[in-house]
Amino acid sequence: MAVSYQEIGRRIASYRNELGLSQEVVAERMGISRAVLSKIENGQKAVNAMELQAACTALGVDLNDLIEERPQSLVLAFMGSAKTEPARQAIKSVDRLVQEYIWQLRIAEGESPC
Repeated sequence: MAVSYQEIGRRIASYRNELGLSQEVVAERMGISRAVLSKIENGQKAVNAMELQAACTALGVDLNDLIEERPQSLVLAFMGSAKTEPARQAIKSVDRLVQEYIWQLRIAEGESPC
């Protein structure tokens, strides 16, 4: 299943923020205006192929980092609804168990989990 252009925009914003870069700096590296980058990041504009490649170069990420579908962890899916620290810890514990199960399943199917 393809990743939506809104999700691609969110990922661009996320990588930009992780790197501590402003929209102005990334937009300049991409050869677009800050307003266009803002629209891409906010899901108001679909990113075209040239902008996508420019974003990868500007952020130093692989194309797959922006366009590949990722399984959502339980922590990300439910953390917003956890109101107490014990609830958050329980969600993290379940997530670790699920990740361990998936890892074991891949080994059983003959796949390398690494």
